[in-house]
Amino acid sequence: DNKPGNDDNKPGNDDSNKPGNDDSNKPGNDDSNKPGSTGNNPVAGLPDINDNVIYLYSWNSEFGSLMEYFYDKYPEYKNLVVYKDLGLNSMDEAYINAVSSKIGSSSEPLSMVMYDGELNGELDDSRYATMESLGVEKYYKDAYEFTINEATFSGKLKGMSPYVCPSGFIYRKDIAEDVLGTSDPDEVRKFVDNWNSFADTAALMKEAGYYMLCSSGDFYRGCGLTSDKALSSSQQDIYNRFVNNGYFHYNEDKMWWTEWNDDMNGNIFGYFGGDWMISYVISSHTDYQWGFCPGPEYHHWGGSYIAVADDCPNKGLAALILYTLCCDKDVEAAYANNNWYTPNNMSAAQELISLGTLTCDTNICPQAIEKYNDEIARGIK
Repeated sequence: DNKPGNDDNKPGNDDSNKPGNDDSNKPGNDDSNKPGSTGNNPVAGLPDINDNVIYLYSWNSEFGSLMEYFYDKYPEYKNLVVYKDLGLNSMDEAYINAVSSKIGSSSEPLSMVMYDGELNGELDDSRYATMESLGVEKYYKDAYEFTINEATFSGKLKGMSPYVCPSGFIYRKDIAEDVLGTSDPDEVRKFVDNWNSFADTAALMKEAGYYMLCSSGDFYRGCGLTSDKALSSSQQDIYNRFVNNGYFHYNEDKMWWTEWNDDMNGNIFGYFGGDWMISYVISSHTDYQWGFCPGPEYHHWGGSYIAVADDCPNKGLAALILYTLCCDKDVEAAYANNNWYTPNNMSAAQELISLGTLTCDTNICPQAIEKYNDEIARGIK
């Protein structure tokens, strides 16, 4: 049985190697390195760290790759963390049930978990600790407001997000030049900055032989929704205008279908999405040059939340992980920049903007889009 902890090689069973057993090396014992801390946690106000192993759960390797940034900063705690990649779809009921069954389990009990941003409601569970009780909430003030709102239940913050995925309008630059006379994002945004102007531009595209969007599902995506959700009355009016006037290539939802991918090389003006959509999806299907600007509505597509079990046996370590991944602006900026995301830290985002950092695949979109990502993320309600 290879389960961590079933033999004497369990992390921490050898007292001579336990982080913290040698007081001279214990992190935080040198008061000169602690910003006001009175315990052994490197960050002031967080619970003390003990020698208990904690288990981190996620649907894939993403949380694990994030943890590498934590280990780079605090290598002394690596042997107290066991990462469990369940290899499941983030949105499947199987994943929700699997992590739920591990809370309070007698075998490899869940201490921390990552949820897809679409499943933020799973944080509303009494078995998860509040961020206030872990001492980290006060450090989360630079997070985008919508990530605080989405993870707050009954006035209590129950999870934190290390990055955000603002979604705007990604458009073919050659088509923009042909129909609008410009591909400059500051100019193109004037043609798509509300749904009425978006529909007016769709009419121009149709006259020139193009479709504004590939399918009906793309319209829903631009509203921050999936096609099984209800549109508002004003959104429905614009949607009907698209259907009635033939502004979609397909009136049904074709997102992720072969036709949707193929249309990236066809006569479709644009798609909704963000850094990852440009860098992982569009770049895989086309060599055309694309631009990016805010669309008719500020919204996001993607993101993740990290929660901590209330019975976590090492809350000090869990709190330090949360602080490092979700509150340390340097760590957040580095991870976001290396993985084509936007840091969930407004100060970190401003640094990327001031440096002119390119946070998407510049072979496809040779544009510094972070200023728009920051604008969108600040505007999401």
